[in-house]
Amino acid sequence: PYFRGIGDTVSLKTIQTYKGNPVFKEYNQAIEFAQLLLRRYSYDISVAAKQEIETPPFWIDMSKLFELYIFHHLRKVFTGKNEIRYHLKAHYQELDYLLKPEKWNDPYVIDAKYKPKYKGTGISMDDAREVCGYARLSSIYNKLGLNEEETLPIKCLIVYPDQDQDDHFSFTRDKEPVFEKIPGYVRFYKKGIKLPIIKN
Repeated sequence: PYFRGIGDTVSLKTIQTYKGNPVFKEYNQAIEFAQLLLRRYSYDISVAAKQEIETPPFWIDMSKLFELYIFHHLRKVFTGKNEIRYHLKAHYQELDYLLKPEKWNDPYVIDAKYKPKYKGTGISMDDAREVCGYARLSSIYNKLGLNEEETLPIKCLIVYPDQDQDDHFSFTRDKEPVFEKIPGYVRFYKKGIKLPIIKN
């Protein structure tokens, strides 16, 4: 019924650049799916009949996929209620994860960065500013039940891909590990994790 008054004449250029209309919100998700399908088949639906279709890697949002992969592994370790919170919104910002462990001494603001270059090096100043900014929000201190005037700065952790590490987090929720400290920053750490690979 929603589509009763809608025509089927539309140009590819229109569908490629369409951004959605706030008046017709119910159509936005359908159009988003249509855009994804058309892009998947190179804007030629006759290609859909082929058995194998090349998919360029840049069509996959690897940063988002890596975020979800890390969340999956964090949830395996931190099984308590609300120990790990994903995409928490605070002061018009959205941090990747907020960790309030039941058995560790300190909470963490954790950020997933799909940047293999972080292996063996420091981190970019922009990433440091971003994560530190999250960890200095009053609303985050309130959510953690901390006094912002008396508490040490919240610890920050960046998780990045590293094929020389384990494919899971080897630490447990019972004891806080010693993460690799990032030089030049206070209470700022990083941790690598191996990504799964396809074996032929």
